[in-house]
Amino acid sequence: RFFDCAGAAQSAFQVEGYEVMHNQKLGYLAICPSNLGTGLRAGALVRLPCLSNRGDWKCMLDKLGLQARGTSGVDSASEHGVWDISNACRFGKGEVDLINIFIEWLVQLVK
Repeated sequence: RFFDCAGAAQSAFQVEGYEVMHNQKLGYLAICPSNLGTGLRAGALVRLPCLSNRGDWKCMLDKLGLQARGTSGVDSASEHGVWDISNACRFGKGEVDLINIFIEWLVQLVK
């Protein structure tokens, strides 16, 4: 379904005289540079109330290459220690590597 939708969107752009920017090396170009390449964002909702109350919570996530969003998306607050944890890096790695790295670090957080 996603590819059907993407194809329909591309066709609609072409009818209006627009093209989706694409580069052979970098893939499809988007507004946000973090989405160059695969642009894959792997995320999981996890409840980490004690860990996320630490003063170094965000710094810890940065070191792991992860980011935390609240339960309502970007720039929202956590509710009852529930966070949407995802990979911060989306550039320069393949989909399989991004998923495996994400799972590995997510397991470390939950432990």
